Amino acid sequence: MPDFPARLIAVGGSAGSLIPLFTLLAALPHATDCALVVCLHSDDADGRGFGAVLAARSAWPVTAADAGYAPIIGRVHFARGRRHLVIASDGRFACPDTPPVHFCQPSLDVLFHSVAAAFAARAVGVLLSGANRDGAAGLARIRTAGGTALVQSPASAGFSTMPGAAIALGASDHVAAPAHLAAMLSAFARHPAVRGAHV
Repeated sequence: MPDFPARLIAVGGSAGSLIPLFTLLAALPHATDCALVVCLHSDDADGRGFGAVLAARSAWPVTAADAGYAPIIGRVHFARGRRHLVIASDGRFACPDTPPVHFCQPSLDVLFHSVAAAFAARAVGVLLSGANRDGAAGLARIRTAGGTALVQSPASAGFSTMPGAAIALGASDHVAAPAHLAAMLSAFARHPAVRGAHV
């Protein structure tokens, strides 16, 4: 897989996360060895409308993260609704039809745990606005595996429960408003970074 990314950015969010996500996607640099995966809580099993909305705001091409396909460098992959999304042991996407986590399917925790296992220190996890605790434990796993954990500041979030849960769990390297998170992701996508130093 010649276009398989050396590093991965995984972004998760729920209520209030769409506008912050647009800020992140618009800042992505053209030269990179990264791919980006977006997982928002959704009941939209098709996802074509969501994909079109993201494509209109993203500096990178956008495609659905469908089972059997691998992440591609310089591309945004989004989770469809009603199934979990994971990075399997072979580096490809899988969409297991397993029970909801935190009442959510797809679950951010499920994705983040798989990203930690597949990419370890080569991953950045980003947790945006949301109204439940999904994603906090998975973000902590990314951080424990050596990756970098970024959290939207509760003060800038439309719904602060999700970022607040990550902060309370000690699952953040940086807490910032979306514009600052976008600058950090842009720097990471351009150059490998040491956690807590250059991201």
